[in-house]
Amino acid sequence: MSNPENEYRPVETDHASPSIPPDTASPRSPTPENSSPNDPDRIEASNPHILALNNGLPDYSTTDPHGIQSIIQSASTGALELPITAYPTAMRHGHEADQSNICRDIVNSFFSAITSKKDEAVAMMIESNLVTANTTSIRGETPLLAAVRVENIRMVQELLDFDADVNAFGATPSEGYEEVIWDQPDPYPRAAIKGHKRTPLMVAAKKGNINLVKLLVDVYHADDALVAPDGELALRLASDNGHRDIVEFLPGRRGGGWRRWKAKHEKAMNRARKAVKKIYYFFKVVLYDIPRFFIWSCPKHLIVLPLKNSVVWCWKHRGEFGGWCKRRAKEMPKRIGRGAAKVWGGMKKVPARLWKAAKEIPRIFKAIAKWVWGIITGIPKALKVAALWLWDGVKSIAHGIGSILGRLASFLHTLLSAVMSFFRNITLKDIWNGFCSFLHATFVELPGKIWGWVLRFGEASYKVMKTIFGVVGEVIWWIITGLGWVVVYVPKKIWDILASCGESVSKAWIELLVWINPKR
Repeated sequence: MSNPENEYRPVETDHASPSIPPDTASPRSPTPENSSPNDPDRIEASNPHILALNNGLPDYSTTDPHGIQSIIQSASTGALELPITAYPTAMRHGHEADQSNICRDIVNSFFSAITSKKDEAVAMMIESNLVTANTTSIRGETPLLAAVRVENIRMVQELLDFDADVNAFGATPSEGYEEVIWDQPDPYPRAAIKGHKRTPLMVAAKKGNINLVKLLVDVYHADDALVAPDGELALRLASDNGHRDIVEFLPGRRGGGWRRWKAKHEKAMNRARKAVKKIYYFFKVVLYDIPRFFIWSCPKHLIVLPLKNSVVWCWKHRGEFGGWCKRRAKEMPKRIGRGAAKVWGGMKKVPARLWKAAKEIPRIFKAIAKWVWGIITGIPKALKVAALWLWDGVKSIAHGIGSILGRLASFLHTLLSAVMSFFRNITLKDIWNGFCSFLHATFVELPGKIWGWVLRFGEASYKVMKTIFGVVGEVIWWIITGLGWVVVYVPKKIWDILASCGESVSKAWIELLVWINPKR
């Protein structure tokens, strides 16, 4: 079933306690004469695994300032329930909180050793009964999944020899989530990181590691027929990621089709629902909130309420109006005199202000001339920007047409070669692939290049407006862009709805084809 170069030899893992030479004992280890039987240092010195960890294991701890040595020492006192089978997530208080933190440090250190490919450290922690080969991480990932994720075959063999469950489902990072973030134990809570349930074989198939796949299937008899909660199979993950060697190696499986379509349909419908909600809120803002603000809210708060409050105040203070009017009547002659004096003073200043304005006219004309000259000098630069945009479009279209002609020539050559050789060296699948490649270049690549060129018009027009009109041009560009965004917003969301529905139908068609030919 496999080639000689793909044969595997199990790792010879010595599960016995490592022999520790006398001169490697910790210098702070007490002697029997000056220590009690319950002294933690004496317990540590009496356990060869703990001593080996203290002497040879690097500090993998992320939360304990004393490192993994203090973790091993605390664990050796018997205060913890060992081995730890899962990352403790429940909140504790007091002494239980200290124990829970130690358990978290142990699990974090264990998975850090796995992902950093510290094989001996992993074996020591399992042999010391701190953890098991099936202990899950803070994300719900199994040790075997972590080893497969970093593609460490030796670690995979080691964990399986420690009785790790080869078919156990565990959490793996979703698309778009960096594994660096996935491995962080504290800054990122469990709910913030999305993941999928996968088996080790599924992860190996998705990554395209044929050696790991053969190891898991041929040597450790991993079940390739297991279906993930979202319907994925190891075969489908390998096929979707273009790993044809793994597709050919794994047997054909038809399971999980309904679950896969249901999961993808749900994603498509979620996008459609979001688009519908955005259309609803758009029309609500445009047709209800904005008119209500100008027709109801502004008059209410700027006219009606102030007028009402004024009337109420006047009614409450109506007894004071008689005296107020009498005082204003007595002051009226003086007010009229002061007003007439100010008017006469202003009229006397009119000739001087007119002369000052007349002297500013040349400066105004000079500023206008300078602005016009800036526009004239900016036209060549703007023409250059427009020419570069047009040339970019010509190149994109020419490249797309050239690709179409090349694919057409390749398709015709494949067809003629197949006919002339009577399909001995070229199959119908090769001809079909050539025809699909030609159609893809015609109806996908060329329209995509043209659309990308059209989208770059926005950047080119912004540079043109800024070059010719300066800040005024930028303001005009943003106003036009905003109006254009308002105009195309609803059509874009309608397109998202139609595209989501089309995606759901296309996924159903693909699943039908997969059911007919599981290895497509």
